[in-house]
Amino acid sequence: MILLLTPFSISFAAPPQRIVATSPSVTETLFALGLGDRVIGVCDHCGDPPQALAKARIGPSFGPNLDAIALLHPDLVVIPANPSRLADRLGAMRLRALEVDQHDLNALYSSLFAIGAATEAGPQAAALTQSMRARIERVRARAAGLTKVRTLAILGRTPQQLDGLIAAGPESYVDELLAAAGGKNVIHDAPPQTLITLQQVIDINPDVILDLAPENTPANQSSVMALWQTLASAPAIQRDRIFPISGSVFLVPGPRSAEAAERLFQLLHPDAR
Repeated sequence: MILLLTPFSISFAAPPQRIVATSPSVTETLFALGLGDRVIGVCDHCGDPPQALAKARIGPSFGPNLDAIALLHPDLVVIPANPSRLADRLGAMRLRALEVDQHDLNALYSSLFAIGAATEAGPQAAALTQSMRARIERVRARAAGLTKVRTLAILGRTPQQLDGLIAAGPESYVDELLAAAGGKNVIHDAPPQTLITLQQVIDINPDVILDLAPENTPANQSSVMALWQTLASAPAIQRDRIFPISGSVFLVPGPRSAEAAERLFQLLHPDAR
């Protein structure tokens, strides 16, 4: 049975009690809605909140192990919008799947209601959505009267190198957060994730560089900073406006999106009151 469903169109004889999440964003959403005790399996990349680490692993988010999912006997598998027809493949195994789109903030809000409707957590979903919207709009209002900061957001790169740089392009989740926080994405006319060279970074000459590479940790922050010092002539480096950021808060669309917008505002506008 496949449930490729839109918000409010989901019904079960009883609320699902054995839920599998196949992406970090879905896992964070389920826990934020107070459904952590019903989650029995998560993807290998799901590390937030920490309680998720105790759940069974079902493989990587980009290719979950369907046999591992089936062995958990879930009554609901929540998956992100997936081009590989994952929901159909789960349905062929007689597993119920709810596919949600979380690629931007509006889609994220809709996904909260969809998951809430499927799990009888509608009031929690409404409260979480209202809180997130309000916090992000407060950030947007604070940034409205400030000069927009030209920002380059690096989503990934070759470990320990300034090579294979993947930048956040227009119409991406990070681009939307930047706009809310008073930033101006320096990447234009490009896909949501676009490969750029170090020379392009120099030519673009951003005011701020955000290094959001997934391998960043508090322990290696100094070594990441040392990498960027090879661009010592760049104004962002000279002004100490390069920020290696660890953790997935800026990369995973989910309940921490408001926190991400607030933190971006503080980074981009440190003198704002």
